[in-house]
Amino acid sequence: MARARGVRLSFERCEIGQPGAALVVCVQEIETALLNLLSNAIAATPAGGQVWLRAKEVGQLERDGVQISVTDTGKGIPDDVLPWIFDPFFTTKPPGEGTGLGLSLTRRIVDSHGGTIHVKSKNGEGTTVELWLPAEGARGSQ
Repeated sequence: MARARGVRLSFERCEIGQPGAALVVCVQEIETALLNLLSNAIAATPAGGQVWLRAKEVGQLERDGVQISVTDTGKGIPDDVLPWIFDPFFTTKPPGEGTGLGLSLTRRIVDSHGGTIHVKSKNGEGTTVELWLPAEGARGSQ
C-alpha cells in the first residue's frame, strides 16, 4: 500500500534490555492494531511523504514496557475531530471507504493488554500514535 501511494515506510526497533523481561501479547491482536495504525498513516500521507514505525523500551506507570509509535507526515488531525477518533463508527473518510472501527478496535486491543494509547497531531504537520505495552517479568510487573 505504501509503495503504491508513493509513501516511504521506515522501521526502527529495540530489544528489551531487562533480564527476564518480555512482551506477552496476542500476536494477532497486536498485528491488527499495528496494521490499523499503519493503514491510517499511509492513507493520510501524500506521495513523497514518510511513515515511521518505531519501537523502544519505555517505562510507564512504574513498569517496564515497550512503546510502539507510528508517525506520518500527513495533514494531521483537526483539533475538532481529535476527541472523536476512538469512537466506534466515527470516520472522516467518504462513504464506502472506511468503517470507523479501526482506531476503536486498536484502543480496545491495547487496553486488553494493559497498555495505553495516545495521539499527538498538529494540523499540516502529521500525526504520531503511541501505544505502550507492559513487559512481563520486569521491574514492577504484576
